[in-house]
Amino acid sequence: AFDGATELATGHWGCGAYGNHHDLMFLKQWLAASEAGVKKIYYHDYDRNQSHHVFPLIRKLRHLTVGELWGFLLELSRPLVPCDMKAFSARIADISTGKLKPGTGGAA
Repeated sequence: AFDGATELATGHWGCGAYGNHHDLMFLKQWLAASEAGVKKIYYHDYDRNQSHHVFPLIRKLRHLTVGELWGFLLELSRPLVPCDMKAFSARIADISTGKLKPGTGGAA
């Protein structure tokens, strides 16, 4: 789909299909773009209240490989089955504020 593209412009497209969870959609798009070799993502948001965790998440997670980030998302969400988006949102907030470290499954 990217056909060698190194830059990608995206945003909250399709969020309604995922409980309108913008952080989750961003992480999924980041994973897919990274796996496809995209080096730079322009992420357009329309309301900072909906995506206020995106930039802190990038700062906290940018060192992870695609596989490590995927593993972290699985670790983060596995205990939430069936889908508990409220708890997922709380965990995302904890990561973006540094209360939870990626890959540790516990407090920072």
